[in-house]
Amino acid sequence: MSTADAVCPLCGSGNTAPLENTGELLYHACGECRLVYLTPEQRLSPEEELKRYRLHTNSPEETGYRNFLQRFFTPFSRLLSPGTDGLEFGC
Repeated sequence: MSTADAVCPLCGSGNTAPLENTGELLYHACGECRLVYLTPEQRLSPEEELKRYRLHTNSPEETGYRNFLQRFFTPFSRLLSPGTDGLEFGC
C-alpha cells in the first residue's frame, strides 16, 4: 500500500485498510468516515471524469437514469409517508 492509499481522501484519516480484492480494481476503506475509495492510480483523471459525465442524461425520459434512481428509491420509499414529496438535485 502506498502512502497515498493509506490516507483517506475524504477525511484525511490514516485509519484505512485495503478491501478484499474484487478483481482488477483495488479498493480501500476508511475506518473513520467509512468511505470506500479506489487507489489514486486507478481513479479517472479530471479529463476522463468530465468525458464520462457528459455521456449521461438526467432526464425522466432516460431509462438508464430512471433505473439508477429506482435502486435508491425503492428501498427508501418504504420509510416515507404516503404523499411525501422529494427532490433529486443531482451531484
